Amino acid sequence: MKRLFSEPLLQFGVVGVLLFLIFDWVGVGTTQEIVVTNAIRTTIAGDWQAQVGQVPTPGQLDNLVNRWVEDEMVFREARLRGLDEGDDIVRRRLVQKMRLLVEDEGVGPPAGEAELRAFFAANPGRYGEPDRVTFEHRFFSANTRTDPAADVVAALAGDGPVEGDAFLLDQSFSRVSQQMADRHFGQTFAKALFSLPVEESWQGPVESAYGQHAVRVRERISAKLPPYSKVAARVVADYDNERRVTAQNDFVESLKSRYAVKR
Repeated sequence: MKRLFSEPLLQFGVVGVLLFLIFDWVGVGTTQEIVVTNAIRTTIAGDWQAQVGQVPTPGQLDNLVNRWVEDEMVFREARLRGLDEGDDIVRRRLVQKMRLLVEDEGVGPPAGEAELRAFFAANPGRYGEPDRVTFEHRFFSANTRTDPAADVVAALAGDGPVEGDAFLLDQSFSRVSQQMADRHFGQTFAKALFSLPVEESWQGPVESAYGQHAVRVRERISAKLPPYSKVAARVVADYDNERRVTAQNDFVESLKSRYAVKR
């Protein structure tokens, strides 16, 4: 047997068979088909138009298609060599494409008006106008006063006009939401402001991020929900986004049963 395998002709034959099997396995020497569909040509033309601002001429489109075919061949060869394995950029791109595909499938056909109106009614906080107040304030600085809160109390108890310290912002604000008041004065002030009743008299002290304030609330406008017709476009966008998020979550949950994670 040892003598048999020492024959050069037999060795050559064995090597030839092995090479044939290897080449057949990796696809070397075989012809692979690349089909340039009308959809691909349309996509290539659209990408060109988006970049340069004009429709490609027939000659330009032929050149673009030829370049796409060359890139497709190189791409397939790269995959045959396993170059897509262990590459974070490729991984992120594939994850992104898969998530987009899942989202598109999750959105499905356009929602009917009844479905959208039900979503609108179930989410008034997204579309309703918030409570708003009109108010004046007088500022008592924590930087220049020993006890600004006590000074507010004393000013409110006096018979004269309530005077405070200079303030960078206005002394009166018209129809502001609690969020806007929070942005200007801080959360503590905004929360206290919207708990005060509408009165002609000054109230306080009300603490802000800057010090203490005497406040007079002139007007309060209660929250209201606008007509559906005014926010219909937003409702459609929000509803589709909800379906995308749900599709993503459902897809990931469905995968968990197929993978065992070891940490």
